[in-house]
Amino acid sequence: MYEAIKAFAPDFAIFTGDIVDHAIWNTTVEQNSAEISMAYQHMSDAGLQIYGTVGNHEMSPVNAIPPTHLGNSAQWLYNILSDAWKNWIGSPAEVKEIGAYSVQSPRTNLRIISISTNMWYTLNFWLYQDVQKDPSNHIQWLVSELDKAEKAGERVYLVGHMPMGTSDALHDASNYFDQVINRYKSTIAAMFFASNAVAMSYIAPSMTPLSGMPAFRIYTIDAATFNILDIDTYVADMNDPAFQVHPVWEKYYSAKEVYGALIDPFISPSAELSPALWHNVTVALEKDTAAFDAYWARVGMYLPVMAAVAVSRFASFVPLEAKTTALCQHPEHLSESGRRKVEL
Repeated sequence: MYEAIKAFAPDFAIFTGDIVDHAIWNTTVEQNSAEISMAYQHMSDAGLQIYGTVGNHEMSPVNAIPPTHLGNSAQWLYNILSDAWKNWIGSPAEVKEIGAYSVQSPRTNLRIISISTNMWYTLNFWLYQDVQKDPSNHIQWLVSELDKAEKAGERVYLVGHMPMGTSDALHDASNYFDQVINRYKSTIAAMFFASNAVAMSYIAPSMTPLSGMPAFRIYTIDAATFNILDIDTYVADMNDPAFQVHPVWEKYYSAKEVYGALIDPFISPSAELSPALWHNVTVALEKDTAAFDAYWARVGMYLPVMAAVAVSRFASFVPLEAKTTALCQHPEHLSESGRRKVEL
């Protein structure tokens, strides 16, 4: 996969976390440390420029990353990540302090800000020990970095593991995050998350066959604004005998080709994938059962459409819209009241 990514998109890659498998409590610090170091070493050996973020499964015990005022039991993890990332981002102090960083992509006007969404994860039980509005002052740090980027006229890619506004995120945290993103929406060009292991919105598909075939995405961006112009998803068929020797990575679909065809007028090749476009796509999917079923099959990354898709169509539509409009500088997240806020 790394060879394919290097061939298809040599500029840089975003890795959105969760190197360690879902063994849950069956992990150790020693085992996780070895797996994290090995994974990033493989990426480095492939010649990739990587911007990473910390997932919840990197920690042992899983999820248990304490805010800074409750101790340093995650220090080993931050140290490992700092060492693994230093060839790509240098050694920002924030990596060892809160598992985050803010760096400028070389020779560009683009800033990469990687946040630790573990500070807002409902299954991080440390957060209930001494409830804080802003654990580790993480949102305060994010605001500071976005403010500096705004003043410098930079564009920002925001990278994290867990998508905000989902049931995995604390409501208050989603509300605060929503306010920050709306304030700096003119600076943030795009946001990239993972965790769900499904191909939806700018939520990355899984590199492992957790929910379908292994997959990765190539983003075509505007060189001046860094807005997203198209998303091509590539998959490798595990049923192919060659998979065990040398996987064949084939283009599965283009977001613009597939979803642009659902709206009128058809989006032009030079147009960005705007929040308004994604809103119009969700409206089209609501009206067209066949189009929605095709979408749902793509979410499963190349797996056959299950009979349950008909049952899940209406149950899935609300979270679908909530996620597909959570793009670029116009995100949508759940407010503390649980109501959705949409800005197009």
